[in-house]
Amino acid sequence: MTIQRFIAKYSFALFVVIPTILALLYLTGPAKPTYETETKLIVRENKGSTGSMVPGFAAALLGMSGSTSMEDAMILEEFLKSADFIELADAEFDLRAHFADAKLDPVRRLPEDARAETL
Repeated sequence: MTIQRFIAKYSFALFVVIPTILALLYLTGPAKPTYETETKLIVRENKGSTGSMVPGFAAALLGMSGSTSMEDAMILEEFLKSADFIELADAEFDLRAHFADAKLDPVRRLPEDARAETL
């Protein structure tokens, strides 16, 4: 029996049945659920502030200064996405040890030598 005949005869098993069984074994065995965290934060202006009543964009066009809650929220968002925040969170909560734990899914486990961007 040649390879072409073998593939033709057992192609359904080779390309559908065997991969499906392997996927089911992986998903019901070592695979662990993957979670995504989401943070929502509201930044409000201080009611007692003496800042102008002009919105941030208009204030910038008029040459006025003063920080608005939108600008504060954007600054905070940039910090939360920064490498500095990841380093602080890693130092506080030991993220590397948590995500590189041997009990986790071997396919999705964080490598020991992972860079901060991977966290």
